Amino acid sequence: MSATGSDDVAFIDRIHDEFLSAKDPQQLTNAYDKLTAEVYEKGLQSIKCQATESLAVIIRNHVTDDGANFLDVGAGTGLVAKELRKVGFRGEFDSIEPSEGLSAHAMKQNLYRRYYPEYITDTQQCSIRSESYDNITSAGAIVPGHIKYQAITELFRLVKTGGHVFICLRKDYLETEDFRGFPEFVDKLKTDGICEFKQIEIPVYYLDYTGLVFVFKKLR
Repeated sequence: MSATGSDDVAFIDRIHDEFLSAKDPQQLTNAYDKLTAEVYEKGLQSIKCQATESLAVIIRNHVTDDGANFLDVGAGTGLVAKELRKVGFRGEFDSIEPSEGLSAHAMKQNLYRRYYPEYITDTQQCSIRSESYDNITSAGAIVPGHIKYQAITELFRLVKTGGHVFICLRKDYLETEDFRGFPEFVDKLKTDGICEFKQIEIPVYYLDYTGLVFVFKKLR
């Protein structure tokens, strides 16, 4: 990726469309593996993506324990882990990321303690034991063509009672077919006493897109 400016934007638009149109998890993983990690990160930098930086600040405002541990869902190359360190977190971070290529880049930088090459789904539990983490974070993974929002229930299984699940995504994704029924899904979680919920807007996610961070606090 040698071009800059409008060429960079066109490149990101193309791979964005390819990722969102994946027909199954393996096709999606293959699409990520075709990218080098350097190109992946450079592309995000070129469009001034502020998602992970904004997410880390929001997490810092909700989690007071500097030693808290985190599971990073769809961790990619470890951009969230880098930002969490910048805002003062010193605990252990684990990654769950099916793309071996992206994970290898994070491994080179020693960003996570453990690396799980698995999928998070709404139909099957992953290999991690219940209530293993103080908090869970996910940036750009619970989005169309990737992890279904219904899999948030699996994240509740993995986080400790009293812990948080933070999910960052583009605001306009809520208007897609993939997020049909999401408000009712959240309302039921709250009504059943499973969690507290709020959403925080990120004015600049990347380019001219607005972002959101969903903040869930597990009650039981």
